Amino acid sequence: MGKTLLPVALAILCTPFLAAAEVPIRLHPANPQYFLYKSKPLVLITSGEHYGSVLNLNFDYVTYLDELKRHGLNLTRTFSGTYREAAVDPHGKTPLSPGRGPENFIAPWALSNVDGGYDGKKYDLDRWNPAYFQRLKDFLRRAEERGVIVELVLFCRMYTDENHWKVSPLHPDNNLQGEAWRGLSYRRFMTLDSKELVERQRAFVRKIVSELRDVPNVYFEVANEPASGRHDSAFAKDVHAWHEAIIDEIVSAEAALPPESRHMIAYNDHYAPGPGIGPIPRPQSVHILNGHYLWKMEDLLAEAGKGRAVAFDETRWIAHPRFGEYGNTMKPASGRVEAWEFMMGGGAVYSNLNFAYQPGNERGASPESDEFKQYMRNLKEFLTSFDFVRMRPDRGVLAGGLPAGSTGRALGEPGRQYAIYIHHSKAARGRNYYEPNEEPRTLNLELDLPAGSYRVEWVRPTDLAVLGSQTLTRHPGGKVKLAASPEHHADIALRIRSR
Repeated sequence: MGKTLLPVALAILCTPFLAAAEVPIRLHPANPQYFLYKSKPLVLITSGEHYGSVLNLNFDYVTYLDELKRHGLNLTRTFSGTYREAAVDPHGKTPLSPGRGPENFIAPWALSNVDGGYDGKKYDLDRWNPAYFQRLKDFLRRAEERGVIVELVLFCRMYTDENHWKVSPLHPDNNLQGEAWRGLSYRRFMTLDSKELVERQRAFVRKIVSELRDVPNVYFEVANEPASGRHDSAFAKDVHAWHEAIIDEIVSAEAALPPESRHMIAYNDHYAPGPGIGPIPRPQSVHILNGHYLWKMEDLLAEAGKGRAVAFDETRWIAHPRFGEYGNTMKPASGRVEAWEFMMGGGAVYSNLNFAYQPGNERGASPESDEFKQYMRNLKEFLTSFDFVRMRPDRGVLAGGLPAGSTGRALGEPGRQYAIYIHHSKAARGRNYYEPNEEPRTLNLELDLPAGSYRVEWVRPTDLAVLGSQTLTRHPGGKVKLAASPEHHADIALRIRSR
């Protein structure tokens, strides 16, 4: 959609989101490792844009959502407008850096007639911007029509003063009410240091949660990458307290709704790897645990099956236009093995960040992007070929034969169905992504299976071709050696079903 809404769209937006409000996406009651939506179990897999679909008026989100649907992808993240970026290193211009002025950027607050600030006029934090909420709801409605779930990110860490904090509508230079928190460091944006700023943040949360109360295909992430370093630092504790305040506000805003009508809340643990996941703020209210990048995978998968979904919520970047000079990006094969490992290890969400999507290229067309989107379609099709809601991480089915330097993950419903994934990769040093080993190889695996008869299929993840199969008839239970696998390169999957 362009810079203005068509009259027809405005007419639609004057009516309720749906004739009868549907139950929002929620954790599956039979297995909260996964989701339930429209009475069906769900996993979320995507390769999406850099979070500016709504706030960037030059981004045609209808074309973008059509592209997700075309590839069978069913998730997108979008930022709320409390945060945006200037077009600077490392990313350059992206959907999250829309440019100055109301012709490029739309915020939750109305502009005043007072000159000044990054957008030419200062924001009045006492007045909401109806056009923003119209655009947001239209985006959500169109996503819902295409089977796409939206993770709405309410806040984001201000990484720098000049290129992040000073371009936010909440910076004191950019609004009429911000003198009360002038002097607050950008590093302290998500703390309780300024009660006046916190009240503005709370008011925004109340407003947006109230506006979206009848929208079924959305959940709220409190904040993107809220803090780094150790989770037991003094700063981390301050950010934790702020999270509790914001989560309390979300919960309070929906307290009058029936429990099944309340929206899920996601929390992003972005602390240093090693000590494990840090304290989760208001854990009884957090449904999804988010983490970013390969170095967080082990910590996340250790939480799978503990009563909430785990999400690989941002990855190293696919199709970055400056790959040659900014090397912390990954090729499609690297993303494929990362995504398959995470989802076969018990993940519920894999959200790849794809820089091919830009204003003017909302289909994200590029050779690397198109290749990777097909890999994500394959992953979703493979996983949903199982009755996956009955499956849980199985750390015992792979009993032997995994070569050094290879990694295996498995999901299983004992005695009935198993999904196994194996890849041959190493982590790129200092880069937070895998470097797959493409040398041809075969495997001689040993499995540990309950008594029964099984059909085993070897599947190639690049195109889901079945490379070979065998039948285990009247297996007495316990360990069994499979016939040698078909020759393959970086990775291979197994689909095992009882007969």
